[in-house]
Amino acid sequence: MTENLGRIAQPRLCIFILAVAWVLTWNTACSSRGQVGTEPDAGADGLADSGAGDAPADLDPIPVDGGDAEDAGPGDQGQEIPPEIANLVLHTWTPIAKNTLADVDPCPSRDCGYSAVEGQNAVLNDWTGGAFASEEGELGGLVYHGGGHNGYYGNEIYFFDLATLQWSLAIGPTIGQVPGDAATFDLDPESCLYYDGHPVAQHTYDSVVYIPSTRRFMLTVLGDVASQLPGSPTGCANSKGMFFDFVSKDWIPVGDSIPTVVKYVPSAYDLLRNAVWVWAQRGSYRLQKYDVASDSWTEYAADYLPAIDSTGAIDPTRDLFVVTEFRATHQVLVKDLTDPDQKALAVQTVGDKEIEQHAQIGFEWMPLLGKFVAWSSGNDLYTLTPPAQDWQNQDWQWQKITLSGQAPPDPVNGPYSKFQLAPNLGIALVATTRTSPVYAVRLVEAP
Repeated sequence: MTENLGRIAQPRLCIFILAVAWVLTWNTACSSRGQVGTEPDAGADGLADSGAGDAPADLDPIPVDGGDAEDAGPGDQGQEIPPEIANLVLHTWTPIAKNTLADVDPCPSRDCGYSAVEGQNAVLNDWTGGAFASEEGELGGLVYHGGGHNGYYGNEIYFFDLATLQWSLAIGPTIGQVPGDAATFDLDPESCLYYDGHPVAQHTYDSVVYIPSTRRFMLTVLGDVASQLPGSPTGCANSKGMFFDFVSKDWIPVGDSIPTVVKYVPSAYDLLRNAVWVWAQRGSYRLQKYDVASDSWTEYAADYLPAIDSTGAIDPTRDLFVVTEFRATHQVLVKDLTDPDQKALAVQTVGDKEIEQHAQIGFEWMPLLGKFVAWSSGNDLYTLTPPAQDWQNQDWQWQKITLSGQAPPDPVNGPYSKFQLAPNLGIALVATTRTSPVYAVRLVEAP
């Protein structure tokens, strides 16, 4: 694995599979909102603009990264690691980006029909997540998407390329049938789609994932609460999610309907099954699985209710879906994916558990460490190590790592899955404001 830190010569999916296999072998050897179950307070939309001094108005969409789908496959010819990444110091936050999200704002004047109250700020501020797209570019990168309610109607997709260290628009926003007029989006309250078939902007929380086998970014659920234009006065909810396809550069609906329509779910991509898991937080409280190959959903037995803000990640070594339910009960909940009808277990955690007091966190699995990594804000990062044996009854160990360097600005309304890991590079990365850079920290010592 370590030679890949110098040069990536194969697609990241293969590298990630090798990383998982390495961990398997190693382990064998050795803002206030409503109460749980209520919608978040839409009054929080309208946060102060952090991007003073934006560029002059330009109502025309900026160029979108159009890439040639025929030769867009990542890593075919190999790619040198940028020095900004190769030279990262262990456990030290470092800004690495050559531009910011604000530099690719499709409407910096904030007077477009989709700008709503906050404009592009809402992509990061309004309870939104993201994903690490391992198969895009030469080294993978971050995918950001969000908005919703009254904060922002823009449904564009942003991509931060680790090979170039720059943000671009993967697809621009729906601009309305009459540019600048928010009344001309023609949102369908049953499908949650605008007139062009693209999805409504929404708070995504941890409900978005990237599927490397198909090179698609998935909105596992679609929905928005009642809002001003272009929203519906009664809100909307769709039983089918949406994909953004990085090959065709277009939105594609999920073929099958999710059994229980829910929002704000913890979710994770399962490499071993080529599937996506979500855990309903309302209605049935059931674990649900989307099978990529068959384009179909399966729903399992009713279970414990994970509160809003919960985040999830998969431990492929033990085949577990691990969810941080830190808003209501401050527990780590674990679903055994070999028997998903079984109820979740709240496991016993020990060590420095301060992170469990933060409802809104980023939470991901790092194969090279064989641990989960969690972050809320600031310089404190936490790892969670499952027990080597008997995960149901033995202690799960939290460890706090105080990072040096300049920490990213505190995220507004949680980092969720905007905090991501690049497993093949051994780093974590996040962007928290539209005018600040992407920050990275090395978690695995370079050779």
